Amino acid sequence: MLNLWNDLIGTKMKKVHSEILYYNEEESMNIHSDTCPPNCDFEEINADYRKYVHKLLDEWLDESNGTGIFYIREEGFRDYGNDE
Repeated sequence: MLNLWNDLIGTKMKKVHSEILYYNEEESMNIHSDTCPPNCDFEEINADYRKYVHKLLDEWLDESNGTGIFYIREEGFRDYGNDE
């Protein structure tokens, strides 16, 4: 894992992906949305997008009961076994 992080240090993210997903017990359904910035471009993250993402994080924290996922990540970045 250390080598992965060393490889990423000093690199500039160009494309990013973000997503919110959780199970809503009241509606008995999954709530899902891809929430990338415009064109998935890191340079397009502005004050309005930041407010939007913070609102989504609050939604996930308030509604998910720990189900699903909320993330913003570099395009192509994978979790190398941290969920084992």
